[in-house]
Amino acid sequence: MCMGSHRIHIIKIKKIILCLLLLLLPVGCSHNDTSDKLIDHYDELNISMKHYFDEKDLPTYSGKYIEVKVKKIIRFNYNGNIIYVYDLLIAPIYNQKTRINSIKLSSIEYGKDVEKLYYELNYVYGKLGNDIYNRKTIDKIVGLEYEFFLDDNSALYGYSLSDVQYQSCLTNICMTVNINGYKDKIYLSDLTITDYTDEDENNRVISYIVETNKAYGTLHAYADPSEFDN
Repeated sequence: MCMGSHRIHIIKIKKIILCLLLLLLPVGCSHNDTSDKLIDHYDELNISMKHYFDEKDLPTYSGKYIEVKVKKIIRFNYNGNIIYVYDLLIAPIYNQKTRINSIKLSSIEYGKDVEKLYYELNYVYGKLGNDIYNRKTIDKIVGLEYEFFLDDNSALYGYSLSDVQYQSCLTNICMTVNINGYKDKIYLSDLTITDYTDEDENNRVISYIVETNKAYGTLHAYADPSEFDN
Protein backbone atom coordinates (compact mmCIF):
# COMPACT_ATOMS: atom_id res chain seq x y z
CA MET A 1 0.00 0.00 0.00
CA CYS A 2 2.78 2.38 0.88
CA MET A 3 4.59 1.69 -2.36
CA GLY A 4 1.37 2.16 -4.33
CA SER A 5 0.61 5.46 -2.59
CA HIS A 6 4.15 6.60 -3.15
CA ARG A 7 3.87 5.83 -6.87
CA ILE A 8 0.55 7.68 -7.15
CA HIS A 9 2.11 10.66 -5.37
CA ILE A 10 5.03 10.70 -7.86
CA ILE A 11 2.62 10.49 -10.80
CA LYS A 12 0.66 13.47 -9.46
CA ILE A 13 3.86 15.47 -9.08
CA LYS A 14 4.89 14.61 -12.65
CA LYS A 15 1.48 15.72 -13.94
CA ILE A 16 1.78 19.03 -12.08
CA ILE A 17 5.27 19.60 -13.49
CA LEU A 18 4.04 18.74 -17.00
CA CYS A 19 1.16 21.21 -16.69
CA LEU A 20 3.54 23.92 -15.53
CA LEU A 21 5.84 23.24 -18.47
CA LEU A 22 2.93 23.42 -20.91
CA LEU A 23 2.01 26.80 -19.47
CA LEU A 24 5.56 28.12 -19.68
CA LEU A 25 6.69 26.79 -23.06
CA PRO A 26 4.41 28.88 -25.31
CA VAL A 27 5.35 32.17 -23.63
CA GLY A 28 7.92 33.21 -26.22
CA CYS A 29 5.49 32.78 -29.11
CA SER A 30 2.02 33.31 -27.63
CA HIS A 31 2.93 36.87 -26.68
CA ASN A 32 3.54 37.58 -30.35
CA ASP A 33 0.08 37.94 -31.84
CA THR A 34 -0.10 38.57 -35.60
CA SER A 35 -3.87 39.00 -35.86
CA ASP A 36 -4.06 42.76 -35.33
CA LYS A 37 -1.82 45.40 -36.93
CA LEU A 38 -1.01 48.65 -35.15
CA ILE A 39 -1.51 50.72 -38.32
CA ASP A 40 -5.21 49.81 -38.19
CA HIS A 41 -5.52 51.72 -34.89
CA TYR A 42 -3.80 54.96 -35.91
CA ASP A 43 -6.03 57.28 -33.88
CA GLU A 44 -5.39 55.31 -30.68
CA LEU A 45 -1.61 55.27 -30.99
CA ASN A 46 1.08 56.98 -28.98
CA ILE A 47 2.49 60.09 -30.68
CA SER A 48 5.77 58.32 -31.40
CA MET A 49 4.00 55.54 -33.32
CA LYS A 50 2.03 58.13 -35.28
CA HIS A 51 5.28 59.86 -36.22
CA TYR A 52 6.66 56.50 -37.29
CA PHE A 53 3.71 55.71 -39.56
CA ASP A 54 3.74 59.25 -40.96
CA GLU A 55 7.20 58.53 -42.42
CA LYS A 56 5.79 57.01 -45.61
CA ASP A 57 8.66 57.51 -48.06
CA LEU A 58 11.55 55.89 -46.22
CA PRO A 59 13.15 52.54 -47.17
CA THR A 60 11.34 49.96 -45.05
CA TYR A 61 12.41 46.49 -43.97
CA SER A 62 10.26 43.97 -42.14
CA GLY A 63 10.89 40.99 -39.90
CA LYS A 64 8.16 38.82 -38.46
CA TYR A 65 7.12 41.20 -35.67
CA ILE A 66 9.35 44.27 -36.09
CA GLU A 67 9.66 46.83 -38.87
CA VAL A 68 12.61 49.17 -39.50
CA LYS A 69 12.71 52.38 -41.53
CA VAL A 70 15.98 53.98 -42.59
CA LYS A 71 15.94 57.76 -42.22
CA LYS A 72 19.54 58.41 -43.19
CA ILE A 73 23.08 57.08 -43.17
CA ILE A 74 25.77 59.77 -43.24
CA ARG A 75 29.43 59.44 -44.19
CA PHE A 76 31.22 61.95 -41.94
CA ASN A 77 34.90 62.89 -41.87
CA TYR A 78 35.83 63.55 -38.26
CA ASN A 79 39.43 64.70 -37.91
CA GLY A 80 40.51 62.49 -40.79
CA ASN A 81 38.57 59.45 -39.53
CA ILE A 82 35.56 58.41 -41.59
CA ILE A 83 32.56 57.41 -39.48
CA TYR A 84 29.16 56.27 -40.65
CA VAL A 85 26.20 57.66 -38.74
CA TYR A 86 22.94 55.71 -38.84
CA ASP A 87 19.46 57.04 -38.10
CA LEU A 88 16.97 54.15 -37.97
CA LEU A 89 13.35 53.91 -36.85
CA ILE A 90 12.12 50.73 -35.17
CA ALA A 91 8.53 49.75 -34.41
CA PRO A 92 6.40 46.71 -33.59
CA ILE A 93 4.07 45.67 -36.39
CA TYR A 94 1.25 44.27 -34.27
CA ASN A 95 -1.02 45.36 -31.44
CA GLN A 96 0.25 43.23 -28.57
CA LYS A 97 1.98 43.53 -25.23
CA THR A 98 5.49 44.49 -26.22
CA ARG A 99 8.76 43.96 -24.42
CA ILE A 100 12.00 44.65 -26.30
CA ASN A 101 14.93 43.11 -24.44
CA SER A 102 17.82 43.67 -26.83
CA ILE A 103 18.88 44.98 -30.23
CA LYS A 104 21.96 43.58 -31.93
CA LEU A 105 23.63 44.27 -35.28
CA SER A 106 25.63 41.90 -37.45
CA SER A 107 26.81 41.51 -41.02
CA ILE A 108 24.41 39.74 -43.36
CA GLU A 109 27.29 38.44 -45.46
CA TYR A 110 29.99 37.70 -42.88
CA GLY A 111 28.08 37.12 -39.63
CA LYS A 112 30.18 36.21 -36.59
CA ASP A 113 33.43 36.61 -38.55
CA VAL A 114 33.16 40.40 -38.06
CA GLU A 115 30.79 40.67 -35.10
CA LYS A 116 33.01 43.12 -33.20
CA LEU A 117 32.68 45.70 -35.97
CA TYR A 118 29.24 46.37 -34.52
CA TYR A 119 28.94 47.93 -31.10
CA GLU A 120 26.69 46.03 -28.73
CA LEU A 121 23.81 48.31 -27.77
CA ASN A 122 23.38 46.88 -24.28
CA TYR A 123 27.12 47.16 -23.62
CA VAL A 124 27.90 50.58 -25.04
CA TYR A 125 24.73 52.52 -24.36
CA GLY A 126 23.43 50.88 -21.20
CA LYS A 127 20.80 48.26 -20.50
CA LEU A 128 17.40 48.65 -22.11
CA GLY A 129 15.06 49.91 -19.41
CA ASN A 130 11.47 48.98 -18.77
CA ASP A 131 10.21 52.57 -19.02
CA ILE A 132 10.18 52.63 -22.83
CA TYR A 133 10.62 48.99 -23.80
CA ASN A 134 7.95 47.17 -21.80
CA ARG A 135 4.50 48.30 -22.92
CA LYS A 136 1.17 46.64 -22.16
CA THR A 137 -1.48 48.78 -23.87
CA ILE A 138 -1.77 50.19 -27.37
CA ASP A 139 -1.45 53.82 -26.28
CA LYS A 140 1.86 53.05 -24.55
CA ILE A 141 3.57 51.18 -27.40
CA VAL A 142 6.26 53.43 -28.86
CA GLY A 143 8.14 53.79 -32.10
CA LEU A 144 11.88 54.02 -31.45
CA GLU A 145 14.65 56.01 -33.06
CA TYR A 146 18.07 54.33 -32.96
CA GLU A 147 21.01 56.60 -33.76
CA PHE A 148 24.59 55.30 -33.67
CA PHE A 149 27.79 55.22 -35.69
CA LEU A 150 30.13 52.62 -37.12
CA ASP A 151 33.79 53.04 -38.02
CA ASP A 152 36.58 50.83 -39.28
CA ASN A 153 37.84 49.13 -36.12
CA SER A 154 38.93 46.02 -38.03
CA ALA A 155 42.63 46.45 -37.18
CA LEU A 156 41.78 46.54 -33.47
CA TYR A 157 40.27 43.06 -33.66
CA GLY A 158 42.61 41.59 -36.25
CA TYR A 159 40.08 41.55 -39.08
CA SER A 160 41.50 41.72 -42.60
CA LEU A 161 38.80 43.30 -44.75
CA SER A 162 39.00 44.58 -48.29
CA ASP A 163 37.20 47.82 -49.16
CA VAL A 164 34.45 45.78 -50.82
CA GLN A 165 34.00 43.61 -47.72
CA TYR A 166 33.94 46.61 -45.41
CA GLN A 167 31.32 48.36 -47.54
CA SER A 168 29.20 45.22 -47.39
CA CYS A 169 29.40 45.33 -43.59
CA LEU A 170 28.14 48.91 -43.69
CA THR A 171 25.32 48.44 -46.21
CA ASN A 172 24.09 44.89 -45.55
CA ILE A 173 23.21 44.65 -41.88
CA CYS A 174 21.12 42.15 -39.94
CA MET A 175 19.30 43.71 -37.00
CA THR A 176 18.17 41.16 -34.41
CA VAL A 177 15.48 42.47 -32.07
CA ASN A 178 14.49 40.34 -29.09
CA ILE A 179 10.76 41.03 -28.77
CA ASN A 180 8.76 39.10 -26.20
CA GLY A 181 11.39 36.38 -26.12
CA TYR A 182 11.51 35.95 -29.92
CA LYS A 183 14.67 36.91 -31.82
CA ASP A 184 13.31 38.71 -34.87
CA LYS A 185 15.84 39.21 -37.68
CA ILE A 186 15.39 42.19 -40.01
CA TYR A 187 17.73 42.25 -43.02
CA LEU A 188 18.72 45.79 -43.97
CA SER A 189 20.22 45.21 -47.40
CA ASP A 190 21.62 47.55 -50.06
CA LEU A 191 21.56 50.55 -47.72
CA THR A 192 22.34 53.94 -49.25
CA ILE A 193 25.04 56.12 -47.68
CA THR A 194 25.16 59.88 -48.30
CA ASP A 195 27.98 62.33 -47.69
CA TYR A 196 27.71 64.84 -44.86
CA THR A 197 26.22 68.24 -45.71
CA ASP A 198 25.46 71.34 -43.66
CA GLU A 199 21.93 70.01 -43.20
CA ASP A 200 23.38 67.27 -40.98
CA GLU A 201 25.15 69.52 -38.47
CA ASN A 202 22.35 69.07 -35.92
CA ASN A 203 22.43 65.30 -36.12
CA ARG A 204 22.52 64.08 -32.49
CA VAL A 205 25.44 61.71 -32.94
CA ILE A 206 27.57 64.06 -35.03
CA SER A 207 27.01 67.13 -32.88
CA TYR A 208 27.79 65.18 -29.68
CA ILE A 209 31.00 63.70 -31.07
CA VAL A 210 32.18 67.07 -32.38
CA GLU A 211 31.43 68.84 -29.09
CA THR A 212 32.80 66.22 -26.70
CA ASN A 213 35.17 64.06 -28.74
CA LYS A 214 33.39 61.03 -27.25
CA ALA A 215 31.52 58.12 -28.80
CA TYR A 216 27.75 58.40 -28.71
CA GLY A 217 24.59 56.53 -29.58
CA THR A 218 20.99 56.86 -28.51
CA LEU A 219 17.78 54.85 -28.49
CA HIS A 220 14.67 56.86 -27.69
CA ALA A 221 11.00 57.32 -28.51
CA TYR A 222 10.51 58.79 -31.98
CA ALA A 223 8.92 62.05 -30.95
CA ASP A 224 9.86 65.45 -29.69
CA PRO A 225 10.43 65.13 -25.91
CA SER A 226 7.73 67.74 -25.25
CA GLU A 227 5.20 65.55 -27.08
CA PHE A 228 6.07 62.26 -25.46
CA ASP A 229 4.24 61.51 -22.24
CA ASN A 230 6.19 58.80 -20.43
